[in-house]
Amino acid sequence: MQANREILLVDDEPAVLNALKRELRPYFSHLYTATCAQEALEILQQHPIQMVISDYRMPGMNGADLVIEINRRYPQIMSLILSGQADMDGLSRALNEGDLYKFLLKPWDRAYLLQTIMHCFSELDREQEFNATSGLKTLQALNKQISLLHSLADHPYLVLIIDVATSIDEPQQAVITQHLISQLPDTDNLYQEGQRWFWVVHQSTSWYQTLFKLLVSFEAGSESGLSHTPRCGITDIESWSEVAVSFDKAFAHAIPLLDEASVHWCGKTKDGLEIQQLLNIYRDLQQGRFVAFYQPQKHLISGEIIAFEALARRWMEQGTHEMPDRFFPILEKYHLIPELTEVIVRDILTFLTDEQDGLQNITIGVNIPGAMLTDGSFYRLLLNTAEQQQAEAALPRLSVEITEHDLIADFDTAKHEIYKLKLLGIRCALDDFGTGYSGYEYLCEIPFDVVKIDGRFIQSLGSSDSSGVIVNAMIASIKSLSMQVIAEWVDSEQQYQILKEMGCDMVQGYLVSPAISPQNVLTYLKKERGRYANG
Repeated sequence: MQANREILLVDDEPAVLNALKRELRPYFSHLYTATCAQEALEILQQHPIQMVISDYRMPGMNGADLVIEINRRYPQIMSLILSGQADMDGLSRALNEGDLYKFLLKPWDRAYLLQTIMHCFSELDREQEFNATSGLKTLQALNKQISLLHSLADHPYLVLIIDVATSIDEPQQAVITQHLISQLPDTDNLYQEGQRWFWVVHQSTSWYQTLFKLLVSFEAGSESGLSHTPRCGITDIESWSEVAVSFDKAFAHAIPLLDEASVHWCGKTKDGLEIQQLLNIYRDLQQGRFVAFYQPQKHLISGEIIAFEALARRWMEQGTHEMPDRFFPILEKYHLIPELTEVIVRDILTFLTDEQDGLQNITIGVNIPGAMLTDGSFYRLLLNTAEQQQAEAALPRLSVEITEHDLIADFDTAKHEIYKLKLLGIRCALDDFGTGYSGYEYLCEIPFDVVKIDGRFIQSLGSSDSSGVIVNAMIASIKSLSMQVIAEWVDSEQQYQILKEMGCDMVQGYLVSPAISPQNVLTYLKKERGRYANG
């Protein structure tokens, strides 16, 4: 039985109505009856009728006129005429003016009648799942889609709600629809219900980039013909059923995600914290709030500062800077490391070019993901950035660091890309050596210039005999391959002396200096060079 279907039967003969009810009651639970057109129109005012099955010849208003009037008042209702007699003119008017679905003859064939009703409801469902004006799928279709997504084992999906709080007419709705279609990468998952639009996205995609693009386009709305600036809401599909009950209430209790834009989290509070962090981090990437700080590396034999490693920091509104452990997990999860890499490379090349006199003989290292190396995107980024900033002369003072745990599966491609970097005069380093499974395989297969021993092995030097044995073996192995060795996380004089005795080339850590802002690097270097010159 189809419990959600509501049918109105109209006939001036009670016996016919009773017969129809007997035929249809096993299949449809909500059946209403009327013996004239006026009674039928009164019932339509009181109940959410979806289909009307009417006789043709009735006193007063006939079936054709009733169908036309229903279509005028309730265009979403489907109509059938079931009659033994009808005139062609009346049926033609019902078809043309009343959008009559079908005319059936009395006496009816039970199976054919049921089949026609089912087909009619199927067509009604299809029509209700698409907005007649915009062609977009409706809220009803969205609810079905979300139910389907709920059935998946893993469903990290979000719904972006674009909402115009004030009432707007259909032409303005059409303007917004066309604007959204022009801005979104695809419209397969775009839905509309009146003055609200819904976009379903997978959480791991770059939907947030599209959101910011939309926000910018809304700000420049007059240029696109927008007379209203929509507000944006975001919810996970787990919270959708609560949000969809009342969108106005959901917005009223929502959490602001950005200070400068009307973007809100409408789902459960705890689930919105990561989204809030993501949007703020992405905004800061676009607005230049991520910068490179520089941690010095000291040569163990000469005692000179000969290099720096660029480390990302995020400037906060209070004038403080945030450390990578606060933002790096989000950058990794949402695939934003390449964008951060671009920011840091640009900072380094600008710094090396603007301060070339003060940074003579200084190399600066940058960490890059292994994927950016092997797919060639880092090489292209480097050339493009150097050309844009006229910084080609600074490239030989750059060092590229690839972490061991960022596994490079294709050694041949990695070697090819590293050779391309070397042709630019760039040194290549293997970072965090000793933490992965393939460290020595890397050393044998890829022509690194420098290897950086992971700081976790260095921390226990002097307090653990096993650490001393392991680090000594690492240094000996690396130097036997004619590569230089840098030890990270060197925080004590004891570690410094042990590494010096083992033949390590350079050290980096708090004993030498924490990472320094670019404004303080030259002052630091001048001080260190003065100390070195004075013995």
